[in-house]
Amino acid sequence: MAEDKPYFDAEMQKKAIEWIDQKSTAHFKCECCQASQWTLNTEIVVPPVYRKGMMIGGAVTPSFLVVCTNCGNTKFFNAVVSKILPAEVKQAEKKEGEDGKNPS
Repeated sequence: MAEDKPYFDAEMQKKAIEWIDQKSTAHFKCECCQASQWTLNTEIVVPPVYRKGMMIGGAVTPSFLVVCTNCGNTKFFNAVVSKILPAEVKQAEKKEGEDGKNPS
């Protein structure tokens, strides 16, 4: 059985690190503990949206994470803005009640 290739593979991770290096103005220090040792999480994550309750479905913000190896402070970076993932914006027709608002 062939192994599945990880979605956030080594090439994407390299692009993420290069993007952070390009955007950071100085030594990238943790604002909590002032350490400068970070690790890249090996998964793309999508935080859930909260609108008067947890919302399942709808728009998402795919992100990659970097974690301070000293204190665990975690930073989210937008995977589309960083061009790790392509910008695919598709507007699906919304059915009544699927806009994230609670119907009255």
